[in-house]
Amino acid sequence: SDWEDGNSKTNNKRRLSGRAATNSKKSVRHSDSPVSSRGSSSSYCLTPVLRPRRNVVPVREEAMETDSGTDNELVEAVDSTVIERTVNRSEHSDDQPDNGTPEPSMFEVLQRKDASVEEICDSWMEKYRRGSTESLVQLLQFIIHSTGCKGVLTPEIMRKTVNDLLMDFVKDFSDEEAGYYPLIRTGKSALIFRHNFSEFFYQWTKRLGRKMFSDDHEDFMEGFNMVVLGMTDHQLRNYRHTATVAVIKIMSALINERLSVFMKMHDKQRQLDAEQNKRLNERSEDRINVLRASQMSLEEDFENYKTLLEFYHKCVFNKRFRDTCTEIRILCISALGSWMKQFPQEYVRDSYLKFFDVTLTDPSAQVRCACLEYLLPLYMDGELSDKLRQFTSKCKNRLMGMTVNANADVSEKAIRLIT
Repeated sequence: SDWEDGNSKTNNKRRLSGRAATNSKKSVRHSDSPVSSRGSSSSYCLTPVLRPRRNVVPVREEAMETDSGTDNELVEAVDSTVIERTVNRSEHSDDQPDNGTPEPSMFEVLQRKDASVEEICDSWMEKYRRGSTESLVQLLQFIIHSTGCKGVLTPEIMRKTVNDLLMDFVKDFSDEEAGYYPLIRTGKSALIFRHNFSEFFYQWTKRLGRKMFSDDHEDFMEGFNMVVLGMTDHQLRNYRHTATVAVIKIMSALINERLSVFMKMHDKQRQLDAEQNKRLNERSEDRINVLRASQMSLEEDFENYKTLLEFYHKCVFNKRFRDTCTEIRILCISALGSWMKQFPQEYVRDSYLKFFDVTLTDPSAQVRCACLEYLLPLYMDGELSDKLRQFTSKCKNRLMGMTVNANADVSEKAIRLIT
C-alpha cells in the first residue's frame, strides 16, 4: 500500500487519514496487472449470501468499479442490516456466562508456546453453542488483534458498515504495528504464533464442517464472511494479509473435507454395485435403499463444499494472487500447489493451471521459485502427464528460458523441472 511506503511515520498517518476521508466518496478501480491490490472493503457486501441449496445471483464484478453513490448506499444498507441481525439474534440471551473474571483473549493464548489449538477450538465451539453473537465477536476480535490492531470489537460497533468498522480501527494501530504486524514479525515467538494462527482456522473449519453451509447457521456465516472478505480487499496490508491467510486455511480445510466426502462416495458406490450384482435371492432391497440414500446425502455435501470453495476462490484467491504484497502472492500460489497435490482429480486442470502460467512471469524471484517448486511434484507424478500436456505445450518456451534466469534459485528449479 502507498501509505506503507512513506519516508516517515508522520507522513504515513497523514496519507492514511486522507485516504480514510475520501474512501466513502469514490471506489477504486482494480487493475489486471500483477501490481493491483486496491479495492473498497464494503464492495463485498454486494456479494450474494452463500446458500448452496438455493438459487443465488452470481457475483457482480462491475459493482466494484462503479463511480456512482447508489451502490455505496446499497452496500451500507445491506452491510449494516446483516450484521445487526446477527447481533440482535443473541443480544438478549441469558446463556452468556459472567463470572467477573476476564479471560485472556484468543490472540494472547495463541502466542504462548504451550498453547493447545485443539483446546481453544473446543472452547470456542462451546461458546458458539451458547450463543452465536458472542462467539462471532470473539472470532473477529482475534483476527483484528492478529493484524496488530489494539481496538476492541463490541456488538455495538458491529452495527456499523464493514468499511466504517475497519477504518475506525485504523487509528488503533501504533506506528510500529502499522508496518510490522504479527504475521510478518521475526523470532521464535512470531513463528509459533503464525503456526497457531493457521492451524486454528484449519481446525475451526473442520469442527464447523457442514454447519458452514447449513441454513440454521447462515446469519453467523454472513457476519463472518462480510468482515473477513472486506479485510482481504482493504487498502491496509495488515488487514489484507491476515485475513487472506485465514481464508486460505479455511479453503484448505474445506478441500480436505471435500476429499473425504469424495472417498466415501466411492466406497458407497462400490458397496452399492456389489449389492446390486448379487443374485436375486441374496440381494437386500432395504440395504440398497439405505446405500442409495447415503450416497445422495454425500453427493449433496460434495456439491455444497464445492459451492463454498468457489465462493471463496472467486472473492479472495482470484484477486489476491495478484496482490502487491509478495508474501500474499506466495501464499496463494503455494496453497494452490498444495491443493493440486492433495486433490489432483479436482484441481489439476487448465482452469487452475492458468494461475501457474501467470505466476511464471511474476516480477518477484521468490514467487517464481514458489511456482516452480509446486510444479515439480506434479510433473513427477506420471498419472498427471495427460492433464499437464496442454500447460506444458503452452509454457515450455518460458520454462526453458527460466533455466538461464539471473536468479540462481529460479534457474536451478527450472532445470530440475525440465529434466
